[in-house]
Amino acid sequence: MIGLVLVGVIYRDYILYRQQSVFVTKKTPLSASQQAVMNQDIWLLTQFKERVWWIGLNPYTTMTDQQLQSMGRMVANLASAYDIHKYAQVLAFNGKKSEAEHQLWILKTLHGEDKSYQELLPASVSKQ
Repeated sequence: MIGLVLVGVIYRDYILYRQQSVFVTKKTPLSASQQAVMNQDIWLLTQFKERVWWIGLNPYTTMTDQQLQSMGRMVANLASAYDIHKYAQVLAFNGKKSEAEHQLWILKTLHGEDKSYQELLPASVSKQ
């Protein structure tokens, strides 16, 4: 019985994660039902909750060194091209040029994507 409840909670969390990860990237205002989904907590699969936060994070956000280190651990575990590139953007925006360039090297080595440091910065910053 406990196993069945646990499977139910895991399934619920996974479905909620999939919905939230789509809604968090929407550029238009959320409907009331979509907002209700976003307001629900993921109970058991907390890594999914962090993932939804990460997907919705504007890479041009000022972060503390501690937050950057925490993100770095998450990105190292996932190591997808999306995550490495976004982390490099966050690092570049926060003035961590050498760390951002290291992420670009990882991106090129693991995924064959060759990007420049200037591509990481918002247009308003990179044109200065």
